[in-house]
Amino acid sequence: MAKRGFTLIELLVVIAIIAILAAILFPVFMQAKERGRQTTCCSNLKQLTTAMFNYADDNNGLLPVSSRRRMGNLAGGTPIEWTGSTFGGVGGDTRIVPCDPRRGSLHQLGYARGIGLFNCPSDMNIPCYYGGRKIAWSEQASWPAGVTNAGGLPAGFGVSYSVNEDLCDKRAKPYTVKLATATAGRASQILFLIHEKRGNADGLDGQNDGFYQWWSYTSVDDPGDIHWEGTTCSFTDGHARWIAKKEILRTQALHTGGVTHRANTQCRCPWHRNSYFYGAPDPTTTD
Repeated sequence: MAKRGFTLIELLVVIAIIAILAAILFPVFMQAKERGRQTTCCSNLKQLTTAMFNYADDNNGLLPVSSRRRMGNLAGGTPIEWTGSTFGGVGGDTRIVPCDPRRGSLHQLGYARGIGLFNCPSDMNIPCYYGGRKIAWSEQASWPAGVTNAGGLPAGFGVSYSVNEDLCDKRAKPYTVKLATATAGRASQILFLIHEKRGNADGLDGQNDGFYQWWSYTSVDDPGDIHWEGTTCSFTDGHARWIAKKEILRTQALHTGGVTHRANTQCRCPWHRNSYFYGAPDPTTTD
């Protein structure tokens, strides 16, 4: 008996079944991949938070400098901060350039050895903006003339995370915040690190200076929604988790009074360090 081949109809049916299965399974595979990136991001935050705690343990309870731009202006110098940013500070680099965690205190002092910890894999090949202009480019995209990705910074920028602005500085020596005093009794409520959005061409600012400016009346930092309409955060008790962007914005909205809130005892956003939360007259000189 002669062998019978496939008919055109049969081939088309098989192709249609394969196409349907691909359409069903491809989104599932993509979701699984992104879930994996989110898990890695949470792990990074957990490890960086632990590195910060270890730094504080070895430095009289004080957190590392979190913003060269702000701390330099306060302290009258150019301190090494945790992300390796050279942006701002008295006598420092006033250009807004990519952060390099290899220059930062956590990496240089051995508290965070791998620079991969400073980067979420979902940030790869996403440019970063400040003031509507691009300040860092992806690994695969072309960088502009005269700008290079020195040493091949991960994701072309160097850092995905920022410190809660309220834990960044004081206006009195030693200018950094003492973690235990700032968080006593409320450690599980106070935001520590956040995977901040990279900014966009419309003027919304993002990762560039080591801190997440969320409560100031001039705030333009965005928590982002890179991980399933939300982002990852750590808290000052050490736990890290995903938070929906709408929950973040709702929490931030509990802060009232803008820059005048220092005398406002009704300010009850749980993310504030204790001096703000309990209504100290000038909390920038306490903790």
